[in-house]
Amino acid sequence: MESRSWAVSRSVVWAGVARTTLALASALAITNMGLPQYVTGPLVNALLLLTLEWCGVSQALVVGMVTPMGAAVRGILPLPLWVMIPFIAVGNAVFVGIFHVLRGRNRAVALVVAAVAKFAGGSRLAAGSIRPLPSGATAFCSALLTATFIA
Repeated sequence: MESRSWAVSRSVVWAGVARTTLALASALAITNMGLPQYVTGPLVNALLLLTLEWCGVSQALVVGMVTPMGAAVRGILPLPLWVMIPFIAVGNAVFVGIFHVLRGRNRAVALVVAAVAKFAGGSRLAAGSIRPLPSGATAFCSALLTATFIA
């Protein structure tokens, strides 16, 4: 009887690994489709929420950390903004974390609050980090980063 329960628990673990792998593959597929940033961003955000629902918080955080690297490699994220990859990953983590905490109360409110927090927190964190750049470069990076966090 013990071997049967061990086998069932082991298959449940592998099912979770399979779901996480599918989410990662979907994230990389979305970033490699060559769609514009204003399409790719919402698709990735939707995938993050689906990963949170199907797999859990830690798996959604992993997917959120991988997607900016996929966007950079594909060219959706321009080369000068590769330094922003950690900030985009943190923005994704904030998005997933806040939605996870608030989703039990009201999913629509959780989605709006998480999106605003991703934009405000991520852009504020990055804007504070790029201040040593010349004013023209700062304005350029701020505009691109705003577009990244809105999408």
